[in-house]
Amino acid sequence: MALKFIREHCDEITNDDDNSYDTRLFNDYIRKVKKAGVWAVGLVGGAPLETPNVKDGKVIGWHVTWNKERKFAIDMAGFAISLDLIKNTEGHFGTECKMGAGAPETCFLDSLKLELKDLEPFGFTQDKKRELLVWHTQSVAVKYDKRKIDLHGFIIE
Repeated sequence: MALKFIREHCDEITNDDDNSYDTRLFNDYIRKVKKAGVWAVGLVGGAPLETPNVKDGKVIGWHVTWNKERKFAIDMAGFAISLDLIKNTEGHFGTECKMGAGAPETCFLDSLKLELKDLEPFGFTQDKKRELLVWHTQSVAVKYDKRKIDLHGFIIE
């Protein structure tokens, strides 16, 4: 029903979420999404970050701790879909999606007929340091040894 609402009210949508977003996420990433954009998310899945694995500007997989086998191993806060794609597809969050089978993100992105090659990675340029621009704000405290964590080029304070 939410996707139906989006399709019918694209110009009236406001945001209410339990994540913290840096405004640069919207200005530098989301406004530039042509089809489906992806980026890193901090404090998710029991890790300091989860991020798409990007090589030569293409998403080739995922750096995640939970359910690594998912086709789209990404958190809801880690992607944006263009309104054109939503308006022109039958994408949906279905009851057939089970958490262990891929989580709602994979089911939703699959329903939009997306493939890894369709994803536009944002924040993965080689010429500057990577920054996290979205964080879970309701995360459970997790202890980890910072010396043993691969941050994949991102800055974590």
